Amino acid sequence: MLPGDEQLVSYGQDSTHSISHSISKSSEVAAVSLLRERSAGGRPTLVGARLTHLDRKQTTYTIRNNASEGAAVPLYIDHSADVGLGGYAIETSERAIKTTTAFARYRFDLRPGEEATFVVSEAVEHFSARKTPRAVRELLDGEKLSGSVLPPETRAALDGMVVRAERAMLLKHVDSGSVSAEDLSKWREQGALPAAMLQTLGTLGQLKAKRGEGGRKVAAHKAQIEATFNNQTRLRENIRSLEKVGKNALTDRYLTDLDKEEDGLIQNRRAIAALEEEDAAIVSKMDGLKLSLAAEVRKLRDEATSTSDGPTAE
Repeated sequence: MLPGDEQLVSYGQDSTHSISHSISKSSEVAAVSLLRERSAGGRPTLVGARLTHLDRKQTTYTIRNNASEGAAVPLYIDHSADVGLGGYAIETSERAIKTTTAFARYRFDLRPGEEATFVVSEAVEHFSARKTPRAVRELLDGEKLSGSVLPPETRAALDGMVVRAERAMLLKHVDSGSVSAEDLSKWREQGALPAAMLQTLGTLGQLKAKRGEGGRKVAAHKAQIEATFNNQTRLRENIRSLEKVGKNALTDRYLTDLDKEEDGLIQNRRAIAALEEEDAAIVSKMDGLKLSLAAEVRKLRDEATSTSDGPTAE
């Protein structure tokens, strides 16, 4: 019994009539607008895209009067709208004798053997947001949206927002100091950063590699020094064991080897000192380049901050 009904209608199973139905659904993006949120300073800031979705549902009823004789019989369909996505609204008004936003009663007068097909359409509008640069980029590049759904000025503002966000991520990566040769190669191909900054990063990478090679050489020289100390200990023990025998060829040989080991120690220490001096010069040069790079990063960030993100009015 619906509110406002004038009478109760008794009903039951009736084999002289049949009704079946099928359902189809569709969904589309009806509009894309700019999504803004207030920043800490109270200024509206573009943070992504606001999507208006239009979902439709069609229920196709097939009604038949299976009687072989008699007069036309009135039949009724009570249709309730889908409550999903906040609730659909019924759009079909043809044959309706009672309607609300979410309910409709339809009347059919069918003669014996007559069949009717009737479609009830309902729709709902709902919203979603794309806030991450990746999600907005997928929206811009992935979905085929007409200019009426995604106006050119809205597309341009969103594209600018993504470009600035991607640039900010690159600059954060640059600040981390962990730019690899692969990163640098990809950025050069994409033209992701100014040429001067890419050149500075390339020079820093070369100097870092040179420091690494110098460190390996220092480690190798220190290993040689350690081996020399061990060998000198062995030679001194051998010479000490021959002291009672007196001077002989073997003792002379051990002494000669000991002199060569000392020469080797001197050479290795000189090499280490030269490498450490070279490393200090490299560190000084890298520090200067890092200061220059930090200034370039600040400049790009300031430019991004001062760049307009599109009109503030929708």
